[in-house]
Amino acid sequence: MTTRPRLSLRAWLLLSYLLVFSLPWVAIVGSGALDHDLRMQTREHLTAQGHLWALRVGAALDDPQATLPSIAERLKDDLRASRALTLCGVQVVDTTGVVLASDLGRERQQPRG
Repeated sequence: MTTRPRLSLRAWLLLSYLLVFSLPWVAIVGSGALDHDLRMQTREHLTAQGHLWALRVGAALDDPQATLPSIAERLKDDLRASRALTLCGVQVVDTTGVVLASDLGRERQQPRG
């Protein structure tokens, strides 16, 4: 007869600790709660950035001589800096969807579709 190796009390305690420690992580990842939370945070951050850009463009439009294309031209450097800091792209478009300024320099593109 062969004898099975027996685990010591210390090994059983370590295994039970690891099991108890890993169960909440498995539940969070398995349920998708973390994924949903991250998506909601990203959506909120992008919405907040959009509001900030809208405030900035709106404040610049208070000048009577300012036009949206001239404001977009002045914002190009800031758009590029914003992409480097936030890792998300930004475009300024007119009411017809033509890109006036972009963080990647893709201006005057017609809307797709």
